[in-house]
Amino acid sequence: MIEPQYIHLTPDASLEAIEIIAPFAAIVTIGAEVSHAWRHMVSEWLIEKGCLYMMAHGHECSLWDDSVDEANLEAHNWKRIPEEKSVTTTWHDDESIEEVFYFALNSLPFHPNIKNVFIFDISSRQREHDIMAHYMAAQDDLEHLRESSSQSELGLDPNKFPPEPIIKNFFKWILDRLSAVL
Repeated sequence: MIEPQYIHLTPDASLEAIEIIAPFAAIVTIGAEVSHAWRHMVSEWLIEKGCLYMMAHGHECSLWDDSVDEANLEAHNWKRIPEEKSVTTTWHDDESIEEVFYFALNSLPFHPNIKNVFIFDISSRQREHDIMAHYMAAQDDLEHLRESSSQSELGLDPNKFPPEPIIKNFFKWILDRLSAVL
């Protein structure tokens, strides 16, 4: 499993000093309001640096999903995007951050080209301890589930696990991938 790197960004922060190794996945947690211009600039930067998968969670996260999609289209002059440059984007406005991490841990293995995962925390204060604790909890939950021979041994209701938002976003991810190919 790829261990994520936490990066704290205050709204309107410069991205120049951030070192990124591509190709990568970005989990963007939005805990503060940002300007449209800064969101678009960050989206362009993500595409330029080699982001292949972006998951957004928090304040106006669907706008981040749209912004990264638009930045990728702009980077290819609004023409067909080559498969190796296709970026999968998801937004998670109804899920907890732990559910988003669980979704990431389940979906990233299907992207063999992704070598790094970055958690971009956009907030007025640094929240690394809390966010990474949620990541570790999601990772532990997934490992326990994989180690178990059945969900019932964990006391989980198979009708409620995984949580419905994860299933919804998984199907959105499939549809996004299919539309990129067609």
